[in-house]
Amino acid sequence: MFPALGYNLELDHAVVALSTKWSLRAVNFLTGLKVLSLVFLVFTGAFVLGGFTHIRDPFANFRSPFSDSTTNLNSLATALVKTNFAFAGWQNAFNVIGEVQTRDPVRTVCNAGLLSLLLITCLFFFVNVAYVAAVPKDEISNSGQLIAALFFQRVFGRGFTAKTLPIMDALSCFGNIIAVTVGQTRVLREIARQGLLPYPRLFASTKPFGTPLAPVCLTLKLTILVSLYTITQVRGPRCKRYSTPHQTQL
Repeated sequence: MFPALGYNLELDHAVVALSTKWSLRAVNFLTGLKVLSLVFLVFTGAFVLGGFTHIRDPFANFRSPFSDSTTNLNSLATALVKTNFAFAGWQNAFNVIGEVQTRDPVRTVCNAGLLSLLLITCLFFFVNVAYVAAVPKDEISNSGQLIAALFFQRVFGRGFTAKTLPIMDALSCFGNIIAVTVGQTRVLREIARQGLLPYPRLFASTKPFGTPLAPVCLTLKLTILVSLYTITQVRGPRCKRYSTPHQTQL
């Protein structure tokens, strides 16, 4: 776990530190894969609804979609927050507006943001329709964040899920880290140019690769520290829980 996490962070930040062009190309490529994966889920849901899979009654959950639902305001607020979080990341586009090479970068980002928001909203909607068609209601209620895994298991079986989902998750995380790192380092560079950071010349410099190298190194160190702290907090209680008295004394 630790080596994999370290290699992933180092590779992400190395791409951002060495080339702005290739880091943006990597983000665009991985974003395209994400969109294609959503399109794949949408078409899979269409096949489920069309009766081309082994799902016996894909319309069962649609007959009474609001049965056993709640009007509790706390639950509704939690659902709204989670729904909004699914669209998190659009603001990162404005962090890299200086990298947009058009006559009017602000207009380009605004138009692209509107189109992408509409596209992803439609894809998210039909992906959820696919989930409802393939997964029984009681399993959806108890799935938490694992609804995609249940969908793949129901439609394709456990073997396909075990091989495909980890790859999709890894590529998604890899692209997200690169995109966030590109945006955050540009913010730090601009703050340094305003003289609001210690050693402003160092953090505002783009030498020797034309990238904000010092902000990249800073974000890498902070990310590693937070990741190590989180892992120790998660693993620590488990180690104490399952260790024997003899192991505890050692």
